[in-house]
Parts: sequence; structure tokens; C-alpha cells
Amino acid sequence: MTPKIVAEIGQCAEGDLDLAIRLVEECAESGCWGVKVQVLEPDQIAHPSAEKYWEHGDDRSQAEVFDDNGSLTLDELTVLGDVVRRDLGMVYIATPFDEGSVQVCVHAGVEMLKIASGDITNIPLMRSVDATGLPVILSTGAATFPEIRAALHVLHRVDTLLACSLQYPTVDAAVTGFWRMEALAEAFGLPVGYSDHTLGTWSAPILTALGATMIEKHVTHSEVATTEVPDHEMALRFPELCEFIELVDQADAAIDATSAEMTYHGEQAARHGARRSLWWSVDLSPGSVITADDVAVLRPGPIDGRVGAADWDNVVGSRVTRRVVAGAGVMPFEVSRGV
Repeated sequence: MTPKIVAEIGQCAEGDLDLAIRLVEECAESGCWGVKVQVLEPDQIAHPSAEKYWEHGDDRSQAEVFDDNGSLTLDELTVLGDVVRRDLGMVYIATPFDEGSVQVCVHAGVEMLKIASGDITNIPLMRSVDATGLPVILSTGAATFPEIRAALHVLHRVDTLLACSLQYPTVDAAVTGFWRMEALAEAFGLPVGYSDHTLGTWSAPILTALGATMIEKHVTHSEVATTEVPDHEMALRFPELCEFIELVDQADAAIDATSAEMTYHGEQAARHGARRSLWWSVDLSPGSVITADDVAVLRPGPIDGRVGAADWDNVVGSRVTRRVVAGAGVMPFEVSRGV
């Protein structure tokens, strides 16, 4: 199954509706399944003393970073939702970071809600999200299995779990947590995807091959004029987003091409050309016992009724039913044992 690609706009729209619309249009053009926004009140997300946990930018506190970047208003989020759902046909998703923002998401027409990894123990927020009745994406970065299990007791409509690394950006391949997807699926019996904070597009085929049902990736615009927004650093520009989705599709096609018999459409010519069939090496009269020296095993494979190499043991030791000539292909009716 092809992973659903969710484009995370995050803070990359910088509170600008026009920029957000341009971003979602690029997301649709690249082939994204959905787009996600973040909805928050800066004074409801971090105490002034909370230091940043990501390695980026200056020494501002978390509260200062969120306050400076801003968030779209309810009216702007509603307009953006109309563009995403009605005009572009994608799924409109949001991460609320406080209880008031949950209601903003609902009124803006959001179709799914996401609980960020940092809020997997935020009981009031999760209860507020659960009360909306909307399907939920639960990110599990840095969470233990008991913490995930406790969150699932609060959230009754979890659609997808996301494995995740909370190293922003995830520059160390050893801490990507890709391996957690299989463990999460086995432990909780839910579809599992990945919230990807790695740099570039290299993760796309790996995540697809590992069975991610959803991949969330940050996206941004090409003319980044500021480095004050931490999401920019790990976000994909439009050409990179197109490349990422193309890599996903290529990996998915390679996996999906396997049939129950483990043969592939593109191999059919080689299946005939590289396989072998049986050919008469000598002239034989009716009733002659066929020896190994009488038959050659040569390419191409069996067509037009010719006997294939797999029937060697059925041919050698049997008798010829009619006169055969060297250079001709062995036909089933020329062999008494029947092949």
C-alpha cells in the first residue's frame, strides 16, 4: 500500500495566508495526500523559562519563538481549509497545542487532528481532541510503550500511530527510530507511519520498504528569507518534495510488482529468452530409446508446445514415437512417456 504523504506546513507559513495557500498548492501538485497546519496560542504552549530543545538559531526561549512566528487566525484557517479540501482534494489536518485551539480546528473544518509527540502525556488536550469525534494521528517520538498505551486509553479514534525521532532535525541515522514502526504495529495493532525530521529525501524509499502507511514531512517555500523559524531547516522545498514522492512511488512500485508466484511483468521476455527447452541432437527412428546424448538443452524456453528443460527426466529413457530429426525441438507427442 502506497504511504499517505502528509505535508507538514508547521511554522513555515510564518502566519501568512497567501504563503500558506501557495504551499498547499505545491503540495497538491507534488501528489501529497494531505497537508497539516499547527494551531496554537503562544502563551498556552510554553512557560517563559522553557529553553529550546532543538539545535537551531539564537538563544530565544520556546515561548519567544512561537510568539514571533505567529499562527493563522480562525478565518484564515477556514479559507485555507476550503482550498485544501474543496479546490485541491487533499485531507486537511491540524495539530492543536492547547484546548482552545482544538475548537479553532473544528470550526475551521479540519478533518483529522494530530497529537504531537510532546503532548502524548497531555491528558486535558487529548480529552479535548477525543471529544471532537475526529480521527486522530498520534505521534510517538520519545514515548515509551506504557505512555503510548495510556494515551490510547484516552484517545478512542486513533487512525494512525507515527514513529518519530524528536531530534530536530534528525541528523544521526542511528536515532531515526525507523525500526520502531514494526514494533508499534505489533504492539498496538494499528496502522503505523513515520513523522520524518531527517534532512533531504533519502528516507523515502526506506520508509516505504519498511511498510509506513503514512509519512509526514515538513515543507517550506523556496524563498526562505529568515532562519528564525526552526521548521525551515528540516523542510523540503517544492522540487525536493516532488523528488521525495517520486522515490516513494518508485519504491512502492518495486514492492507491489511482486505477484503470488514471485514473477514480474518486466521479466516475461527474459523468462522465455533465458530459459531452455529440449532439442533433438540426432536423427532417431520410431521406437528408439532416448539417451542423454540424443537431446540438447538450449535456449530459448518452451513455446509453441515445445518440451521444456524441466521435463528432462520424462524424456530421457523413454522411446521415440515417430521419426525425429536433429535440430528440431522436442514435442510432447514424439515421446512415449508423455510430457
